[in-house]
Amino acid sequence: MQRAVAMVAEGKTQRQIAKALDVDQATVSRVTERLMQNAGNRKTHKEPPEIPALERRSAAIANRQQTGIVASVRAIRLNAVDRPAPGRSNDVAGELTEAINQALTIEAKLLGLHGALLERARTNPSAGHAAERIAVIIRAAKRSAGVRHNAESGRRLLAALCEDPGAKLT
Repeated sequence: MQRAVAMVAEGKTQRQIAKALDVDQATVSRVTERLMQNAGNRKTHKEPPEIPALERRSAAIANRQQTGIVASVRAIRLNAVDRPAPGRSNDVAGELTEAINQALTIEAKLLGLHGALLERARTNPSAGHAAERIAVIIRAAKRSAGVRHNAESGRRLLAALCEDPGAKLT
């Protein structure tokens, strides 16, 4: 336990502590949670007035050290929440790639038709007009497409990751 506290004070992550102590990360998480709870209890506990001044000073130093450990544990927890976000985002990015590919496939078909009409326009002038109308339709579709940035959705997704680092971002 003392070794784990020392490692937290050094700024080690839960994963590093678990590996060094040869225990699972859930155990390290429970220990750090207890440390945080105990730190809160020590802050509110008042020492009796009969304790000598030297002992009180020693207790105050220990309390400051414990507070530093709590801050380190909090930083570890925040880091643990932030770390899985890119991985989960990568899962969602696959869906984005699929949707973009689908849209580009439709655009490719329209561009193919446009190109075929332009080739035909060499011998048939009406095909040139049809090709130009298709080009206008493609440009209009691109201009009208778009979605506003949704910051609130991002906040909800981050909150979900705080509750469950394995949460699926959908």
